[in-house]
Amino acid sequence: MKKLYTVTVESEIVVLADTPEKAEYDAERWAKEESFDVFAREMTHLSGGWELESVPYGSNTQDKTIKELIEDGCAPEYVKMKEKLKLIKTKLKATKIKTNEKD
Repeated sequence: MKKLYTVTVESEIVVLADTPEKAEYDAERWAKEESFDVFAREMTHLSGGWELESVPYGSNTQDKTIKELIEDGCAPEYVKMKEKLKLIKTKLKATKIKTNEKD
């Protein structure tokens, strides 16, 4: 079964250019010739800029959104993390109520 993964592609370069557009152009040319450090891990959260309604990269996504793929069971670690966070929030809320009762 396919799963959703968060993939980090890292590279930062310095470019000498006349304009930002030229710098981006030169960087894109450079990027095609270079390799990058790539790290993949099961998705546990939405990375910056991604939304539940986004369609992820990959083969055979059938234009399903991240939300639809989560509902299809493609992100079990994401679901586990959401459940843990919900439990933590519930415990914190209960602790806050008990603390307020003592005051």
